[in-house]
Amino acid sequence: MHPADMQRNLIIIGVIAVLTLGGFFLMHSSPKENNTPSHSVVASSTEVIATTTAIFATSTIATDGQCLAEGEVAEYPLSETGSRLLGYPKNLPLVISVKDKVSSTTKNHFQINDVYLIAYPIQMRACGIYVIRTFDYDQKNGKRGPNYHTDFWKYDYGGEGKFLTTLDEKKNNIFTSYFDYDFRISPKETYTALIRAFPGQPNFALIVKNLETMKDDMVFPMTDLYKDHPELLNSLALNGWSSDGRYFWANTFDAAIIVSFIRIDTQTGKAQIFPAPPDVLGGDAFNPDTGMITQHPGNFWSGDADYDAEVRKEREAQGEGTDLYVHNLLTGKRTLVAHSPYATQYFRPKWLSTSTLEYFMPTVEGDKGERRMWVVQ
Repeated sequence: MHPADMQRNLIIIGVIAVLTLGGFFLMHSSPKENNTPSHSVVASSTEVIATTTAIFATSTIATDGQCLAEGEVAEYPLSETGSRLLGYPKNLPLVISVKDKVSSTTKNHFQINDVYLIAYPIQMRACGIYVIRTFDYDQKNGKRGPNYHTDFWKYDYGGEGKFLTTLDEKKNNIFTSYFDYDFRISPKETYTALIRAFPGQPNFALIVKNLETMKDDMVFPMTDLYKDHPELLNSLALNGWSSDGRYFWANTFDAAIIVSFIRIDTQTGKAQIFPAPPDVLGGDAFNPDTGMITQHPGNFWSGDADYDAEVRKEREAQGEGTDLYVHNLLTGKRTLVAHSPYATQYFRPKWLSTSTLEYFMPTVEGDKGERRMWVVQ
């Protein structure tokens, strides 16, 4: 197996871990064609931190067809959802509709072909739709053709596409991977974060590219970044941008366990490393504006539901419960949010904004629980 495929399998495992730990899907599919949910982006002054089916832009844009105007919403249907989340790639057309937010009248629609659908295949901002496109790929047999290449593209809301960079390609029957398929677009569409190469390779690095020039504005070789903390260097995953676009966060992980966090300051061009507190797993909720991460001390995920249930019963027989904390990486302060009498309970935390955390307090073991809010003081 090529290192690129091995790394993507690790990311797929991480996504499955998040879904299992959280007990819910980030995106839901529906058997009814007329009730297919959509992703959408709205021109607004509010930035929503959590990944939801509505991602809000950070400014009001002029009505020139290339950007969303005030009161416009862009969306696409979420078909093949399970394949996307669980890592079985589908090379499919994507139909974008631009509508009036109030009347739902369609103002424009267009199709993007050859979109490679995996865990994070598409990101929409106020002036662009950013996608991964794959060419000469036999998805039925999972084989790359002689002219295979996977590229990173931007489309405006008038339907015009622009090639940005090649992620991997096949030339003269030799496959070469330049970047992982994961990417994160900054709120003002100034930068994109990418992962170059893979663990164990000398050019393994966290990259911040300028979206206008596609040059590497900031390069952080992982071996240099973790020179003083080699024990924290593992597989790399991208988290997200602060709402003002100044900071970018990533993390290193080992299967479902988060090992460390990285914060890049785009104003200084420097990076900081923060060891993750114990028992932070892939499903925990991270706040890129405050550097806060949820924590469930003593919690774990084995991937074996029967074994997990056995451990839960043993702990509850000993009177153990589960606590939900919020840990501030910047200050080291840890705050108790909630306590459950049920052992290894997962509270399904999600940041709704910079200051508000949503979680679910169980009323009966295994149920969805009572929805509650916690506000940063």
